[in-house]
Amino acid sequence: MVDAFLPDDQKVTALRELLPATGAGIYLDVASAGPLPAETSAALAEADEWELRVGRGGMDRRAELEQRDAEARAVLAALLAADPDDIVITHGARDGRLRLSWCGIGAAAGQPIFDASSVAGAEALAVGELGVDAVVLDGHRWLLGPQPSGAVWLAPRLRSYRSAVEEAGDQIGRRQLLGLARSVGWLEMYVGLPWIYRRTASLAGYLSDRLSGIPGVELAAAADAPPAVVLFEIQGWPSASAAEELSHRVQAILGLSVGGQRVALRASVGCWNTTDELDRFAAGVALLAAHAPGALPARAGLIILGSAGEDGR
Repeated sequence: MVDAFLPDDQKVTALRELLPATGAGIYLDVASAGPLPAETSAALAEADEWELRVGRGGMDRRAELEQRDAEARAVLAALLAADPDDIVITHGARDGRLRLSWCGIGAAAGQPIFDASSVAGAEALAVGELGVDAVVLDGHRWLLGPQPSGAVWLAPRLRSYRSAVEEAGDQIGRRQLLGLARSVGWLEMYVGLPWIYRRTASLAGYLSDRLSGIPGVELAAAADAPPAVVLFEIQGWPSASAAEELSHRVQAILGLSVGGQRVALRASVGCWNTTDELDRFAAGVALLAAHAPGALPARAGLIILGSAGEDGR
């Protein structure tokens, strides 16, 4: 559990211990998938063990799924400042868009559908203030849920479509329902959404400032870029090659963003990141920017120690 009243440095340390993947490298690829909380993993393992021992059938099966669905809708409603009755749990944003299309909601809704996948969990989001009639989102990014999981929010005037949207696709599994509810609930109750939003915005701004000050690095402005994502290119470096080199040199885990003919490096931060690791990442970027791909200094090698009495050579 994370103590909400800890100083930031202690809170981040505690948070990272509960997100083990953040220790595998500089985790900057939340836009692809966020780290899974240890608590969520433990809950899923416990449920899997129960199904292994007891089975997956029985009269109580449907009631349990309905309870899990209600829990997931409740925590998402709190996140979105919405009514649980206006939320449908799906397999993700793409699945949600397909369901809305199959139900003819695109024609019924006077406003466009908003994809909140890169916003939900990264910044405050009140869906009723967006001026849209439907919102879709993925649950595996900043919400730290399992894949595939997500949700659709329907504006209250479209509430009569909810059953149709639920039935338009395959029912989401017990594992996804449980994992999504546990991850989002954990963020809300034990980490704190206001703190998450404040720290995520601060870190994204910090990284953007660090990268913009490096000669040879160009921030890639995008009108639809989410606030927790920094897009950039390194002069003379294909972005895929730069991403691979950064993964080896500073253990950076980041993604790529394709826009037209350009491919940019995509660094997406989370509240668990630290300024120290963002500084190490920026230093790695600066190293690449100062050298052509074929002129980089050799990476430090590993010294293999032998067994007792051997020097390993």
